[in-house]
Parts: sequence; C-alpha cells; structure tokens
Amino acid sequence: MDELLWEEQYEAAYADLSERERRICELVKQDFSWREIGDRLNLAEDTARMVYRRAVDRTRDKLLGGGNAGLTLTLGKTGNCPVHPFEIDP
Repeated sequence: MDELLWEEQYEAAYADLSERERRICELVKQDFSWREIGDRLNLAEDTARMVYRRAVDRTRDKLLGGGNAGLTLTLGKTGNCPVHPFEIDP
C-alpha cells in the first residue's frame, strides 16, 4: 500500500477513537505505566489497559479488515503524524 494512502487511512481510523481512547494511546506512546495512566485519567489500571487494547483491536480491524498476520499495532501520535503505527512481530 502506498505510504501516503496508509497514513491517511491510519489518521482516519485514529480520528474515530474517542477522546479518552486517544489520550490513553498518547500516554502509552510516552511510556507511562498503566498505573500512571489510570491515575492521570482517574481509571483503574485494568480499565486503562482494556480501553487501549480495544482501541488497538478496532483500529487494526479498520486498517486490515481483521487480518493481522504478524503485525502489532501501536497507537499514538506525535504532532500531526502517526508514530510507527505497525511493527512486525519477530
């Protein structure tokens, strides 16, 4: 897939996330622990983790149509650009 088209589709999928989901994704990309994320957003650690996992799964499904062979999605942004949306699993 062309890189520009990929970025546009990623941005569209990311924009579909709720504000809470996007905030959690941003904190994950900044390497905050689940405890720190929960404390900042007044959520239980497990709730923060579950919200993130569901956001990742939903975004992956939008981008790949449910087929995720060997890909791990990491959601987050820096500025206006997606940051490493996919990494190949070893």
